[in-house]
Amino acid sequence: MTDADLIKLMEQFSQDCFVGVFGTMQQDLMTISFCVQMYIIAYTTVDIHPEFYREAIFSFNKKIQNIHRELVINEYVSPQLLSNMAVWTAKHKFSNSCMSTIFKTITI
Repeated sequence: MTDADLIKLMEQFSQDCFVGVFGTMQQDLMTISFCVQMYIIAYTTVDIHPEFYREAIFSFNKKIQNIHRELVINEYVSPQLLSNMAVWTAKHKFSNSCMSTIFKTITI
């Protein structure tokens, strides 16, 4: 998978999963790293979604709170997001090549 393919996959994932959950301005501030975290969360067992979600949101909020305090996201996972992610994972197989690209990027 190329970097462009990874970006395209994360854009598709965020468009499908974040609609009705996060505002446009919040989504504009979301990095590829954040989207990847959410992508991985989508494929974990449902029981641990809230815990992993809180960690990802905590990190996002920490980065933006001093600049865009009004865009801080609630740390409790929305039922709409869980529903959107369930629909996504039912339609899309987990991308091992996506993860390989990510790990290759961080380890080199």
